[in-house]
Amino acid sequence: MTVVSHPAVVDENQAPYLELERLGWNVTIVTPAKWHSEWGPLTPVRLSGLRGTLQPLPVRLSGSIPLHHYPARSLRQALRAATPDVVYVEEEPYSWAAYQVGRLAVGMQWPFVFYSAQNIERRYPWPFAARERWMLRHASGALPITAEVAEVLRRKGCTCPIQEVPLWVRPQEVSDDRRLVICGRAGGADRFVVGFAGRLVAQKGLDTLVAACERTKLAELTLLVAGVGPLEEMLRVRGRAWSDAGSGAMPDLHLLGRVPHGDMASVFAAMDVLVLPSVETARSREQFGRVLVEAALHGCALIGTDVGWIPRLLRDLGGVCVPQGDADALAQALVRVRDEIRSDRRAILAVERRRRAQRYTVARVAAQLDAAFHAAMQAEQRCDPPCRVAVGLVARGGCDGGT
Repeated sequence: MTVVSHPAVVDENQAPYLELERLGWNVTIVTPAKWHSEWGPLTPVRLSGLRGTLQPLPVRLSGSIPLHHYPARSLRQALRAATPDVVYVEEEPYSWAAYQVGRLAVGMQWPFVFYSAQNIERRYPWPFAARERWMLRHASGALPITAEVAEVLRRKGCTCPIQEVPLWVRPQEVSDDRRLVICGRAGGADRFVVGFAGRLVAQKGLDTLVAACERTKLAELTLLVAGVGPLEEMLRVRGRAWSDAGSGAMPDLHLLGRVPHGDMASVFAAMDVLVLPSVETARSREQFGRVLVEAALHGCALIGTDVGWIPRLLRDLGGVCVPQGDADALAQALVRVRDEIRSDRRAILAVERRRRAQRYTVARVAAQLDAAFHAAMQAEQRCDPPCRVAVGLVARGGCDGGT
């Protein structure tokens, strides 16, 4: 199989393809030679253990999910050299790159399925709308990450078979040394550590989380924040105000900044509860909430808001759901969780959350991808004349793997 993916410029995002190799696939990954991310330019790095070809190609309009595309001759040569049984394009179906790959796959009569994470029914201007319609009509399968995304595809006229395949998480080892350092910054083992991990932007509801922490009146509470973004300075100002209020009067606030993916396991291990307080906007609705799964793998208690797919994920993982933007409801949930984790049921509940999170591991999700790709190939073989099909994946919001 051949994968065309801008997220795969980051080694961690190649993890599903490593699992597919273990299932017997020969994988070629075509990715941009340079990708301009919000953290600066990225160049391809191979994931340890990956055996297949990692093929960087020049890319135009790097950094733009809808607009980036490859020189036609370079892309055509790379795909023909790989002679794939199936082509997997990890981009939004309205994007220029996805359309490029889809047209080539149809012309070469290669199976073609796309994966979608867009949970808002947006109407795009020409030519994006035309490209999206073409993709929805010519694919042999669609792999939306949730039922909410699947419904958007149906309303837009997708006629191919639709199979939900969730976003994946990759279990990471906890570094005890790193965890102890983070616990020390959080104030020690006697603190109640409330965690947030993600981009520091308005739609993540950080103002609600800060207000809720204040309203708990819990002097032992520490808010531990991992991430960067426009609201970082606001959090620093609030943290200084808490500190100036004096010991025991307000919670503590500790900003970790951008944390390397390999260190996030230790960050989750230092948290008592992970909160995802997202709010819905006209252009943004939480597509999945993968950070909840990552935290659950480490036994963290979970609280989230009633936005997008968060409530369904919380039901699956055994978390608490509160109304978006409601600081009082969130404060009450935090107090209940604090009481819960200090009871003799804490260990039992943590084990149960870890068990439930296993269904989202990269190995489990790769098995679903494997089944979807084989179904696409079998569908082509049943066609007479041969079907012209293709495989594609909708990008997950960026090169860090998405929401």
